[in-house]
Amino acid sequence: MGQNTQFETRAGHNKSQAIPMLEFISRIRRVFASSVIGVVVVVFFLVFQPMQAELKKSLTEVFAQVSRTNYYVVENIIERYIEGAKSLSSRTMIKNALGEYKSGQMSLAELRTYTQAKYEDGARAIDYIILAQRIVDDNVIASYQAGDAAFDMPYAAIGKQQGSEIVPQIIVGHDSVYTVMNSPVCLENEVVGWDFLVYDMTKQIEALRSKNVQAYLIDDAAYRQLLDASVKTEHHGEDTVIMKDGLLFWIAPIADMYFVSAQERLTLYKPIRQLADRAVVGGAVVFAGYTLVVYVYIFLYLKREVGSLESSRDAYKEMAYIDHLTGAYSRQFLDVWNESLRSYESKYAIVVIDVDDFKGINDIYGHATGDRVLQQLAAAISRSIRRSDLLARYGGDEFVLVLSDIDTEDAQSLLARLEDRLTISVPGSHSIPIRISYGMSLLVKDADFDELLKQADSEMYEAKRAKKGKHQDGAPVTV
Repeated sequence: MGQNTQFETRAGHNKSQAIPMLEFISRIRRVFASSVIGVVVVVFFLVFQPMQAELKKSLTEVFAQVSRTNYYVVENIIERYIEGAKSLSSRTMIKNALGEYKSGQMSLAELRTYTQAKYEDGARAIDYIILAQRIVDDNVIASYQAGDAAFDMPYAAIGKQQGSEIVPQIIVGHDSVYTVMNSPVCLENEVVGWDFLVYDMTKQIEALRSKNVQAYLIDDAAYRQLLDASVKTEHHGEDTVIMKDGLLFWIAPIADMYFVSAQERLTLYKPIRQLADRAVVGGAVVFAGYTLVVYVYIFLYLKREVGSLESSRDAYKEMAYIDHLTGAYSRQFLDVWNESLRSYESKYAIVVIDVDDFKGINDIYGHATGDRVLQQLAAAISRSIRRSDLLARYGGDEFVLVLSDIDTEDAQSLLARLEDRLTISVPGSHSIPIRISYGMSLLVKDADFDELLKQADSEMYEAKRAKKGKHQDGAPVTV
């Protein structure tokens, strides 16, 4: 009887020990499960979601940067169209013939006969032109049409009261894009005729499109419709991205139209979905014990992806900030330098440089030689300046040189030495010296860069006028 009682007492004691052990194991399971859930929640909300948001922001910024780069390309295309129009309208021989017609020394029929062949030669040298017409007193005196291209928009349709400035207009067809403009023909500061020009920019717009990114042009009505129906708008610096119907849109005005870049959100944010899938699979495999490893993996992956995106964004910036003809910085980069890179503790000499009689060089030796002049000028300046200085092509044959921590005399001495060494070899001819005119202003502390740039530009034009005055007075100026 005593033995049974003792056995029952031991069994009860063992049973009482087993219950706390089961409770302990259950508690461990609950703590373990809670810890895993807690780690997952912390990683998701404090790590994954912020990094996902940062990756989304970086992807959107890259899209905006690609779009802005494409916009700059279209802007540059139109600027080259305008330069081509000005070149055609300023051809001296046929312009002088027009003066003889206006003075009664030549009949309209004689003017047409004299002008046609020369006008065709000039128009044929301009890239992407499909139609050119010289209009005098509402009469077409010369015309050029490229191949079988057909364009039925008359000169009068884009207006004749636009003054002496060239105002390009963009015409968007079903599967084509044209740029049309009236270029004034001036004789002694008087408009005596017009060149009606049509450029086909269809292929150039198509070249901006890729597998994922679309690029096209829309009119004001389509722009308003898109803007009014937009669901969400995000601002990334100076860029605005509109989201609608599963697409992202970047829009900017150009000429009388709007340039649009679009990409599907699913395509743009595909790396984010891929990242989420990898995180879920990794978390399931490692479960609790390898949660830290999963966190490190996600962190490093995101860092690598963001770094790759930053490199892509830098590459697109370089496309927009470098002038591809001369290798100098672009006009857009000057704004970036003024806003972000300029030191307000330093003193700068702002120099605007222009090639003397650059039009004459183009007329005599051709545009290829003109391009070589610009390239050699940029190369010579780049070799002569310091790493802390910068050279930018401002437009046409005009350059802007920013010299840091230098006084006016040293800057003028540098430019004088530079000009003495500027020569270029012309095929079939001798080497010709290149002369430049320049204006200079000093930028100190918080002075306004744009105002000082205008001041230097004005001084440069004063220098050019002074040279022309000396030439007219009998003192020759070498060009």
